[in-house]
Amino acid sequence: MHTLQTKVPDRIAVLFEEVCKEKGKTSYQCLKELVYRFLIDQGCQVYEDAPVETRIEVLKQRVDKLEKEVNELKKQLGQITGMLEKINKSGLYGFMNKRR
Repeated sequence: MHTLQTKVPDRIAVLFEEVCKEKGKTSYQCLKELVYRFLIDQGCQVYEDAPVETRIEVLKQRVDKLEKEVNELKKQLGQITGMLEKINKSGLYGFMNKRR
């Protein structure tokens, strides 16, 4: 095991400790979760070692991101479909006018 240390301004340290207490966790537990989240966000495969809460949070974030991407793709598909319908209608209309 490695111990990571850092220096932060006193005000930030006090706020961090207060938030950890509100969450019912020690500052060590909060920092551990933050390190795992950071590593997972960077693409590192640390799932088996990560705390359960962290794994759940990361999965929620990924699901949200995928849902946004799906909605964006649906919008784009709707736009493409609309454009194709216009092209097909104008093509058919032009073809019918040439035959007359």
